[in-house]
Amino acid sequence: MELKIKLPNHCIQTEIKRRYNDDINRYFKQKEAHWELENEIECLRILLENIDFALLRRQYVELEGGTESEIKVACRDEETKVSLEICIDNKIVFKGTVNQESARPE
Repeated sequence: MELKIKLPNHCIQTEIKRRYNDDINRYFKQKEAHWELENEIECLRILLENIDFALLRRQYVELEGGTESEIKVACRDEETKVSLEICIDNKIVFKGTVNQESARPE
């Protein structure tokens, strides 16, 4: 799953938290399950729990917010891992993986 994140007023971590909370609220207001929203919530949760956003903000000023740069985040299921990626203007600035087991809530 790939998501575009806009950062006109907030840093990447704050914006991902805001979007996660908004999605959770929408999920519980729905009358029926929506797999795409569930996948987005899961992707955002995995990003929040596994990425050092403070380090990324120090390395890439665009992630501090107040930017028009195109920011994309992605979570892709692989056999036993989840691949994570963050791009700024189509340039990969973070790429990593987490085990499927550690990506799931306990």
